[in-house]
Amino acid sequence: MKLPVAMEDSQITPGAAPVSLGGLLAVLVFGAVCLGFHWLGKDGWVPLLDSANLALHEAGHPLVGMFSARATVYGGTLFQLVFPLAAAWHFRRADNAVGMAAALVWLGENLFNIARYMADARVQELPLVGSGDHDWTEIFGRWGVLHLDGRIASLTRGCGFLLMVGVVLWLYRRWRADSRSRFAGATKKSRLATETADTPPATTDRHDRSPSRDMPRITDDGNGFRAGPGHRSGRRD
Repeated sequence: MKLPVAMEDSQITPGAAPVSLGGLLAVLVFGAVCLGFHWLGKDGWVPLLDSANLALHEAGHPLVGMFSARATVYGGTLFQLVFPLAAAWHFRRADNAVGMAAALVWLGENLFNIARYMADARVQELPLVGSGDHDWTEIFGRWGVLHLDGRIASLTRGCGFLLMVGVVLWLYRRWRADSRSRFAGATKKSRLATETADTPPATTDRHDRSPSRDMPRITDDGNGFRAGPGHRSGRRD
C-alpha cells in the first residue's frame, strides 16, 4: 500500500528539523565573523563571545581544582571545550542541525582563542586575569614542549579552521538534501492532486437496473390479457 506523501517525506530524516536557508546563512555569517576577528583584528578577540569564553575559562580553574589541585591549570581550557561540546550534543539529541552547527563553530572559535593563549606561553605579552601564572607556560613546561609553543598554537588554530569550514559544508549539504526532499514532496502532492482531479466519477453498474425494466410486459391479444415474452399467460383455454 502506498504511504501518504507526508509519511514518506518524514522517513527521509525522521524527527529532524529541516535546515532552512536562513539557518544556513546565520551559521555561515557567524563563522565568517569569528574568522574575521581572529585574522583581521588587531587583538584576535571576538567581542562578547570571547568575553563569555573567558568567564568559562576562569570558572573552570576552581571547579576542576576541587577534584585535583594539580589539574587546576587544565580547568580553564577544559571548560572552553566542554561547554560547546555539551551544546552540540544537546542540539544533536534534539535533531537540530542548525543549533549543532552553531555550537561546533563556537568550539572552533574557542580553539582559535586557546591557540592565541598557547602562542603567548614564552613571551607572555597577553594581559592575564588576576595575578596567577600563565596556564600554558606551566602546561608546556610540564610536558617539556615549551619551545614548541608556536607550532602547537598553529596546529590548534588549523584544527579550529578545519572544524568551522567542515561544519558549514556539512550544514550546506544538509540544506540541499532537505530542499530536494521538500521539492519531491511538493511534486508528489501536486501529482496526487492532479490524478485525483482527472479520475472520472464512478458509473452505475450495468446489473443495477430499475425493477420496472425487469417486469413482464402485459399485452391484450383480444382473448384476454397475456404476459410478455418469456412468461405464460394466466388464461386457460
